[in-house]
Formats: sequence, structure tokens, C-alpha cells
Amino acid sequence: MCLKTDQRQCEVKDQGRELRKAQNAIPVVLMLSVFMLRELGGKGPVFSYTVYIFRKAEVELDAFYCTVFVGVARLVSTCVSACCLDLVGRKRLLVATAVMCAVSKGVAGAFLFLEVEVSTWVALAPVIVFVIVSGSCLDHF
Repeated sequence: MCLKTDQRQCEVKDQGRELRKAQNAIPVVLMLSVFMLRELGGKGPVFSYTVYIFRKAEVELDAFYCTVFVGVARLVSTCVSACCLDLVGRKRLLVATAVMCAVSKGVAGAFLFLEVEVSTWVALAPVIVFVIVSGSCLDHF
């Protein structure tokens, strides 16, 4: 039962008609895209397989220590972003973090795929950057 709207707005068919209007459909499609990309963006596997990732990259540090660094970076970035999210603006922060996540995952993937032997920080840095950036904005939508 609709309390504050008229009967016409309560019917599903009328809501569907309203959703087909461009002024309503575009924001819905954009937000659905953001939510789908956030879930399919690979944050879960990165957090779940950090030890495997660091072992595969043959990092000189212990893989479990690197995982602790990832956890600390995630905690700090979440706290900082919660404090300054409204200062920067959600839209700008979303676009910036999405681009930075893509770049950091691309760099990490390239090092793992090409099996480049580099120093510890080069294999660790893209994962830390991804964790910091993904904790900055993508969790707050």
C-alpha cells in the first residue's frame, strides 16, 4: 500500500514506464555498472590469495609478512578515506580509484605473467597500491 504517493505510482507497470525514461534509466544503469564492476573487479581474490601471489612473484620477504603489510594498508586506507570522502567528492574519487585499481592490477599481472625477476618492492608495490586504492572509495558505495 502506498502512503505518500498516488495509486498510479504504486503499480509496477507504471514504475517500469518511469524507469524507461532517459532521465531515470541512465543513473540506474551507471550505478548497476559500478556495482557489477566492483564485484567483478577481483578484490576478493587479491585479498584471499595474497600469500600465493607473493610466493609466485618470488618476493624476497616472507609471503606472510607481505600479507600483513597488505592488511595494514587496507586498514589505514579505509580509515583515511572514511574521514576525507566527502571533502574530495564521491564521483571524482570513484573515477580516480577505478583508474588506479586498473593500472595497479595491470602492473602486478604483467610482472606475474612475464615472470620478471625484480626486487621485493616491485612485486609488492602494485598489490599494496591496489589495496589502498580499492579501500579508498570502492567500499563506500
